[in-house]
Amino acid sequence: MLPLTELKQVIQSRWDAFAPRERKMIKLLMLVLGLFLVYIWLWQPLHTRHQQALQQLQVVQEQWNWLNQQLPEIAQVRAQGNTTGLQLQTQSQLLAHLQQTLRSANLTNQMTAIRPVNDAIQIQFNQVVASQLIVWIARLESQGVVADSMQIEPISEGLVKATLNYRVSQ
Repeated sequence: MLPLTELKQVIQSRWDAFAPRERKMIKLLMLVLGLFLVYIWLWQPLHTRHQQALQQLQVVQEQWNWLNQQLPEIAQVRAQGNTTGLQLQTQSQLLAHLQQTLRSANLTNQMTAIRPVNDAIQIQFNQVVASQLIVWIARLESQGVVADSMQIEPISEGLVKATLNYRVSQ
């Protein structure tokens, strides 16, 4: 291993051995290589992340608009109360109705668990398509079956983790 001063002298002697035209070409090559590395390591990743962020923003805005379009419908259903005549008087009737609506919405394969907890029915999803879940919840509310509590957490784009609790209405 050469000491730093000797290495510098070796490089300088080799550089001096090049013709002036070759030195200009090497400098130009180094400049092009430097610009290429700046593009690859800085510009391209930043540009890619920016594009991904814009796409995510567009998806979130579309979801937000869709949810805002559903607000009048949900408010109307809540104001009307249970007008469909659906009377679920026992926990077993509620469980059967929830299972049937989950099947019709094709959510049973995404459901993790459905079980009675105290005087409620708890439904868990570790990973479910958010739009399908919201449509199912809205359909239940239109039938007068409103969740007593729900916890929904985003996992990734379009997917959520959810826990919902339903009680028999008194």
